[in-house]
Amino acid sequence: MNSVLTTLRRLKGNQLATGTAALTVGLGMRTVGQGLMFVVVARALGVDDYGAYAATMAAAGTLGCFTGLGTATTLIRQVARDKASFGHAWWRSIACVACTAPPLLAVYFVLARLVLPPGVAGSVVLLIGIAEIVFAPVAQLAASAYQGHDRIARSSRLIIAPVVPRFVGALALIPLVRLLAPHQHLIAWSILYALASLLTAIYVLGMVRHDLGPMVRPRRPALGAALFQGAPFAVGGAALRVYADIDKTMLARMTSLSSAGSYAAAYRIIDLAMVPVMSLLTAVLPRFFRHGEVTAQSVAYTARIAIWPLAYVLACAAALYVCSDLLAWLLGRSYQAAAQSVRWLALVPLVAMPRLFFQHVLIGADRHRAAVVTLTTGAVFNIVANFLVIPAYGWRGATIATYASELLMTAIMSIFLCRALHASRMGASKNPAHAGSVARSRSRPRIAR
Repeated sequence: MNSVLTTLRRLKGNQLATGTAALTVGLGMRTVGQGLMFVVVARALGVDDYGAYAATMAAAGTLGCFTGLGTATTLIRQVARDKASFGHAWWRSIACVACTAPPLLAVYFVLARLVLPPGVAGSVVLLIGIAEIVFAPVAQLAASAYQGHDRIARSSRLIIAPVVPRFVGALALIPLVRLLAPHQHLIAWSILYALASLLTAIYVLGMVRHDLGPMVRPRRPALGAALFQGAPFAVGGAALRVYADIDKTMLARMTSLSSAGSYAAAYRIIDLAMVPVMSLLTAVLPRFFRHGEVTAQSVAYTARIAIWPLAYVLACAAALYVCSDLLAWLLGRSYQAAAQSVRWLALVPLVAMPRLFFQHVLIGADRHRAAVVTLTTGAVFNIVANFLVIPAYGWRGATIATYASELLMTAIMSIFLCRALHASRMGASKNPAHAGSVARSRSRPRIAR
């Protein structure tokens, strides 16, 4: 009994464990909400409309990564290192979003009409674009504000915030589907989705002001410098989004909406399975920023915290493969092909995990350009591979391209990490005093946890 109580006290004092648990609960609740919303929307829209929705979301989400030009990540970095700077940093971040969202929305609308299938209504394109390019980045900024303050438990509330209005909107879609003509179903859902995103943005802005304080306009706004510093993170985020979602848009354009819908539904299941791993990475990112460089200790720390996620993704792969046939029962007969897609994609979490950990180590060590180069290379490779294999192999080709891209990015990031580790060792050998200070910083409890 005493050993159990001792273990519980240790866990309570371990900020990383507490933060990860809080995020896992928050992300778990969000996952349940998103899962229920996914089932309701997928069944209500049918496989064709769901394919159009997924393709449009992919295009809008990619452009949305450029809103604010990466200021969500630089906000975490700045606040994690100097919490007193939050008021100014928060003002700059919101100002960057306000400056970049309108032109990005215009660019997105033009590009969407070129890359999306002709059958997708312009109103659907516009509404989803507003939700993803204007409102969603505000919610992301708010989550970053709490991450920078290491208030991970509180940020878990923000994680749930977008799901509630969207789930209410999904429930409202059920009677609307019975009342409206089939060609109006996707338009109705787009309206509900945009309204839910607006409500979320209003709520999170009020929450940040109440908990963390108001934004403070600095004497020198320096928006240009803020955008320049965040641009690599935006490129990296967009590259990652392109890599993750471009296959759905290409499937919709090059094969059929039904094929894109089945594949998108299967991929959604994979995304939901990755929630605990992403919660751990979200909780640990501020620590990587404070750590500041790649050393043998930081690599060992990363390997240590990766053990349980590795066991989890192995179990997930087996569960996804065995339970894949339940998807058609859950979503409807039109999603029969999605079960086979889930089996093909079941190993994606396992293959992606090394890349995700390497990526966070590089970003935390201020080597974000290395991460950006890797993600951009993977995105370009994925586009080319999909372009070559989708016409012949359809969604199977898209799956093969996904695995190949992950392995390529893992290999490139491994090279960058080895170089960074070598540079750190060389610097330590030339400056023993710095090496001693680094070693002492590693011994601090907050790093060891």
